[in-house]
Amino acid sequence: MAFKAGPELRLSHNKAFLFAKVQDLLDESRALQSESHSVLVAQRENAGVRQLAAAAEERANKAEEENAELQRRMERQETLYEELRKMRGRDEEMQLMQELQQVRKGSAV
Repeated sequence: MAFKAGPELRLSHNKAFLFAKVQDLLDESRALQSESHSVLVAQRENAGVRQLAAAAEERANKAEEENAELQRRMERQETLYEELRKMRGRDEEMQLMQELQQVRKGSAV
């Protein structure tokens, strides 16, 4: 009987060893699936963040363009205002000169 117990024991030991290997492989497979899922989630989040960054960059570019346009308009308005101020001053000067001429004419008569 001792002769038969040896091969059966070895077979039982091999089954246990193979079962343990299968379990290890299944555990490793589950871990890899979990990591793969985490990677996919991170990739999706990354894509979302990239879209948000692109939208923010687009808004910033539009704001910059609007700012430049508003700056040009402001400069034109300032130029026009300065021209109007000069013209008002000339009008007052012209009125004063006309009044002086009338006063001179009145005193000459």
